[in-house]
Amino acid sequence: FFTPRFVVDHMMQVLSPEPRETVFDPACGSGAFLMSARNMDKQCVLYGADISPRAARMCRTALVPAGVPANAIICHDSLDTACALPQSWVGTFDVIATNPPFAGDVTNEYVNSYELYRQGRRTERDILFLERCIDMLSPSGRLGIVLPHNKVGSKKYAYVRRWLLCHMQIYAVVSLPQYTFAPHTSQRAVIIYAQKRTTPRQLPDDTEQICFAVASLESKDASGRLIHEAGSNHIRHDLDEAEERIRQHIKSCNAENEWP
Repeated sequence: FFTPRFVVDHMMQVLSPEPRETVFDPACGSGAFLMSARNMDKQCVLYGADISPRAARMCRTALVPAGVPANAIICHDSLDTACALPQSWVGTFDVIATNPPFAGDVTNEYVNSYELYRQGRRTERDILFLERCIDMLSPSGRLGIVLPHNKVGSKKYAYVRRWLLCHMQIYAVVSLPQYTFAPHTSQRAVIIYAQKRTTPRQLPDDTEQICFAVASLESKDASGRLIHEAGSNHIRHDLDEAEERIRQHIKSCNAENEWP
């Protein structure tokens, strides 16, 4: 489902791509995250991939006039570790911002190459996207990803959270309002902000603190209609407050590498 623009812009503001940094979206859709990054910094280098030929064409249509080479947006299954993406892209990106598809299980043979794959369990697409994003990040690369709420709240996925903590320093988790993606779905979702460790480590101790934020203002009603501030064309939301709290938290952390 296409991500509301106010969520996209919030995520890019937190991730703060800088000049010459590479920004990648492995499920780019029409290119909203990449266009937001270009609007923030015209010198960042953009790449995108999507399994849908139509989405890839839409993304190119939006980004080529903004100076992005057509071959930087490719039509491929980003989860296919064997042949989907150019090998030169693996482990190279400074920033990944994405809202990967949640729905559907993955039955392709390539699932066996994922550490988070569990024989005999459902192989959910968003879990594989999480691991794939980390694989594509450079050491100290920054990640902003939208995931279903159950990935941070359910005991069933504790193994995913342990694995994530070993590979990433998690700075913040933002819970989004229930109707953020209405009318397509009312499934609760979160944004995770994290930085890739230079080397994986054993499960960290409690010295690494995580900022948890709840965006409580609904920006849509149950039917998916946008809610505007009274007497204004601005969409109602409180993600700006969450952004400020996250920035203060990241600044206070003794990070391995500075977050812009």
